[in-house]
Amino acid sequence: MIPRIKYPYSWVGHIPFTFFLVDFFKPKLIVELGTHTGNSFLAFSEAAKHFSPSSKVYGIDLWQGDEHAGYYEENVFFELEKHVFENYKNQSFLVRKDFNVAVSDFEDGSIDLLHIDGLHSYEAVKNDFETWKSKLSDEAIVIFHDIRVFNYDFGVFKYWEEISTKYKFIYEFDHSNGLGICAISENTRNHEFFTILNIRSLRYIFESYGNSILRDIRIVNRLNHFENSYYIRIKKMIKKVWFFLKGSKN
Repeated sequence: MIPRIKYPYSWVGHIPFTFFLVDFFKPKLIVELGTHTGNSFLAFSEAAKHFSPSSKVYGIDLWQGDEHAGYYEENVFFELEKHVFENYKNQSFLVRKDFNVAVSDFEDGSIDLLHIDGLHSYEAVKNDFETWKSKLSDEAIVIFHDIRVFNYDFGVFKYWEEISTKYKFIYEFDHSNGLGICAISENTRNHEFFTILNIRSLRYIFESYGNSILRDIRIVNRLNHFENSYYIRIKKMIKKVWFFLKGSKN
């Protein structure tokens, strides 16, 4: 099933691929750097719950925001924490630490899937990858979000260009701000996975399905906005009539 989704929606289009990725590799340990409202984290959690029950999923963030994601209130973390506890207890965990501090909580060679989606400057993304690289298993997959964002001071695309020249198994999605997928080693399993990804129709399927989820969310939001606006207006009219009649009695 589709996991709980909250604004911002820039990652939503990659939810179908997330399920395919987790189902294919069944990673024992999934770590996400930069969780925010939890769309990607909950996609990993939901996929693991159904396709890889023995997986553990960790979302790491300070939940304070930054100049790219914007700054936000404490309720963002607490709402996500409540949802995780109610739906993914004992499988998914939120770690409220700086990335450079949290790295010491994980053993070398233990992470099978690393998602980098924190501060998006070139220096920050490079630091995230190089700091966590020793924690990756021999068969690890690393994914980078926002490789197709070229405005402001986003530098993910620059670092992704460098990564793409260093590793053999590389794949890119252009939709939903872009997603880069990188295999650390050249084993048979990774070769099979990236061969599958290069089937032309599969790219279209993932992109179309992802965009359909995003489209449905926007339609529901518009309907809710319409309903809320409509009922608020009706409520005001009823109050107006009520106070008018009450006043006329006096």
